[in-house]
Amino acid sequence: MNKKYKYTQAEIAAANKVDIVSYCQDRGINLQQISNDEFRGVEHDSLVITRSKNAFFWNSRQIHGRGALNFAKDYELENESTPKEKRFMLAMERVTNSNASEFVKAKSVERTPFKLDKAQFDTKFSKAWSYLVKTRGLNSKLVNFYHDQSLIKQDKYGNAIFLWKEPQTNKIVGASKQGTWIDHDKYGKRGTLKQIEKNSTYGFGASFPSADLIKEKQLPEKMIFFESPIDALSYSNCHPKNTRTLFISMEGLKEEVFKNYLKIAGQNNWPVREVSLGVDNDEAGCNFVTKMQKNMPGVQNEQPDKKFGKDWNDILRTYRQQEKIKSLNQNPKKNLAKRQALLKRASRMR
Repeated sequence: MNKKYKYTQAEIAAANKVDIVSYCQDRGINLQQISNDEFRGVEHDSLVITRSKNAFFWNSRQIHGRGALNFAKDYELENESTPKEKRFMLAMERVTNSNASEFVKAKSVERTPFKLDKAQFDTKFSKAWSYLVKTRGLNSKLVNFYHDQSLIKQDKYGNAIFLWKEPQTNKIVGASKQGTWIDHDKYGKRGTLKQIEKNSTYGFGASFPSADLIKEKQLPEKMIFFESPIDALSYSNCHPKNTRTLFISMEGLKEEVFKNYLKIAGQNNWPVREVSLGVDNDEAGCNFVTKMQKNMPGVQNEQPDKKFGKDWNDILRTYRQQEKIKSLNQNPKKNLAKRQALLKRASRMR
């Protein structure tokens, strides 16, 4: 008997042998299957469960573990304002009282190659364009340029699709979607769809070469990594003088994506002189930067100034608001109401 927790070691071990996916199904935690072996959280899309290993990775919080007990304690009960010991006891109660099945180690699951579903594409681009330009503040010429390069498309529901291309071959190896309308009932606190297409290739994400790389067919001299495609595009928008640059989305805080693109650069003799991280300026992002810089001291930090927003799209939208306010200030009497509304909206964004 473990006196501290009032459970035997055998009971604790048994709780951690419970299958995480089965436990989620029993507890009503919504998951989306993204490959033969992987599931992604619906409420928190940075949660990934690898079933063959009975392991979970909550990338945005840099939390990971194995077994249903650790999952219940570190994911399901993570926001509980209770002491660590009590949280453990609650997790034990939930797992032992669930109807979840025990994890049975399966043979390693072969990854199914990514197959792009072209039937989902819409010939129109208006809804995705409007969302990216009007809602997220991206420059229309930038959005049009990457749409023309077939890096951004729209599906038949109006969602924006970011296609992942292998840099050397231009082969499409995955895709991620960003919803363009709000539905909190369906998508929880985030309010919009955000997902990675099933069987998207491990170690990749959406990447956007600066215009000169495409037009002049040059190799990257600089690589900057972000948490999402929109953050990558927002940084590019805020820094139009960046040339010979590849802006890369890790689709979260994924070390495997960061390492894979560095490997591609090395294997193909890219003349890379600078590697930077433009991840969110929050606890998880700062921890990721610290970890990567510890392993690679030469990695630069390009996180946004927290005073203006936690991610690069916050920075871009703040800039857009300031532009509008400046324009309205040129005729203060006529535009007083509009200026006050913009100031109020800008203050909420910070």
